[in-house]
Amino acid sequence: MNQYSVKNVIMLLFGLISITALAGERLKWTDGHGDLSVGYQAGDWDWGIWVNSPVDEVIVSLNDKAKNTIPDIAGFEFLGNVGDPVWIAPQVEREGVIF
Repeated sequence: MNQYSVKNVIMLLFGLISITALAGERLKWTDGHGDLSVGYQAGDWDWGIWVNSPVDEVIVSLNDKAKNTIPDIAGFEFLGNVGDPVWIAPQVEREGVIF
């Protein structure tokens, strides 16, 4: 193995270790109540999450209980094709899903 290959392998390992460490420090929001806000103004997105953690420390996770299909109703075509899967966080409490 030449010196460049060894360097690349070492850099890859450090990168994977760093990513794993960062992922371990984040809260995974999978169930219960929280507040998610998304704003868009003057070409900039403004994201906000309240689950007792800063937005950059939270991973929002929707499981199969939140899985639906895109309906054949006007106004929903921006989500994709009719019948394709789409995950939706409901506005009211549903067991096992964030709301």
